[in-house]
Amino acid sequence: MYAQGKYQECLEELEYLKTLIRLKKKQDYAESLIDVEIRCYYRLSNYQKAIELIKNVEHTVTVIKQNPAFKDTNLLYILSQSYHNLLLYKESKIEYQRCISINNRLWEWWMNLTCVYLSKPISTFSKETIQEYIKTLTTTTDSSSALDNTITIDISKFISNETLKELDILNRILSLRSLAHSSFLLGQSIAAKKHYSTKAFIQLKYMKSILDTLIQQLLITADLTEDLISSKYLQLDDIRNNCNAFEIKWLIDFKVDSLKEPEDEEEERDENPFNL
Repeated sequence: MYAQGKYQECLEELEYLKTLIRLKKKQDYAESLIDVEIRCYYRLSNYQKAIELIKNVEHTVTVIKQNPAFKDTNLLYILSQSYHNLLLYKESKIEYQRCISINNRLWEWWMNLTCVYLSKPISTFSKETIQEYIKTLTTTTDSSSALDNTITIDISKFISNETLKELDILNRILSLRSLAHSSFLLGQSIAAKKHYSTKAFIQLKYMKSILDTLIQQLLITADLTEDLISSKYLQLDDIRNNCNAFEIKWLIDFKVDSLKEPEDEEEERDENPFNL
């Protein structure tokens, strides 16, 4: 039923199955059902219920089973998106950072974190939003030669200069950091698929152009440079008061020019931003 998109019917069936499992005391099966239940509630936009269930799972793993590290990124990502869809940016930011601390190679996670720093919903840069925008572009996407053309992106279709100017300097810096990571990782994905000309690949090219255009817009709007950030903002005492451990390391340690190939980065850079 879940595969058919019948999420409400799936929940009803899950309740029946859970009753059978309780009678037969098969706890392992119950845990599998909870995962499907969480996904159903998320698909039905019942984000509060999804959050509640994920928190219960985390409590079971960390407290009852005495496992201090809850590293189920599938559930953590649903948790992040649930908070994000409820526009609870502070909570979603923390959960996205937890996901990235476990696996920092997924450009979508960095992109969603960028949306949080920009105080924008997930839909701002969602696949559906991008697809609708691509339809309005004049560049022909049916030809493989179109991939070599310069793609002109109107970033105001996604976020306005006024919105960017309203952000405080710290969120501008952090959104720039997140965008740089996202664009770099997306570029790696594109390079690995450079011989393909499918619609999905073309959309990745457009997405990369959108990210890069937004990066340039942030640099212009916020007047951000590496020297300016290092000399003026990293010395402020309130950085430690307004940033968590993930962000402090990020601000101090990350330079756009220092991004390397994944295999080099893995050997020379700290994998987990929480290890200060």
